[in-house]
Amino acid sequence: MLFEDIVSGKGSLDRQKHIQGLTRFSVPNPKVLMHVDPTVTLLSVDQLIFLAIIQVSSLQLGGADVQHASISLLMENSMQVGFHILTLKSTAIHEADEDWIWRNCTMEEAGGKMKGRYVQPINPDIWQDDTMAHTTYIFMKTELQELTASLVVMVGIQGLNKLPKVECMPTYPYRRSTGKYSHF
Repeated sequence: MLFEDIVSGKGSLDRQKHIQGLTRFSVPNPKVLMHVDPTVTLLSVDQLIFLAIIQVSSLQLGGADVQHASISLLMENSMQVGFHILTLKSTAIHEADEDWIWRNCTMEEAGGKMKGRYVQPINPDIWQDDTMAHTTYIFMKTELQELTASLVVMVGIQGLNKLPKVECMPTYPYRRSTGKYSHF
């Protein structure tokens, strides 16, 4: 049977792998971008540029919807990535560094589409949030600063005006506990 492996395979207990259709013991290909994968990008809010941790909601290659795409195809002009912004919350978990966690595992209602060249796949650390009784992504401030610098270099000055523009939202741009925007 053509789809026998998919039908008979036990589904993963990991939510992200389950959504991706992976079996319990399959290992995702790190060279492939899939729906629900976390990535980073830069977004423009009121003519200021901010880092955004996003989740892939759709992929289009040459105008056709695809379920996954090789990371090497991200630089193609015909590659479009649909996304939703993950809501992050500043917190102190590690000493001497500001940590950011994916708050309540929620996403902003707002999202958008952009050229694949402005997206950088990531493999964030997973952290067990005992107070919320679930696992979540965690980012250290220094990691977010490095990602921001890497994206600015990748996009270049000429690409900054081509970044998607989004409205200011209650949880984006990300804010420190003091309420000030975090420019990482």
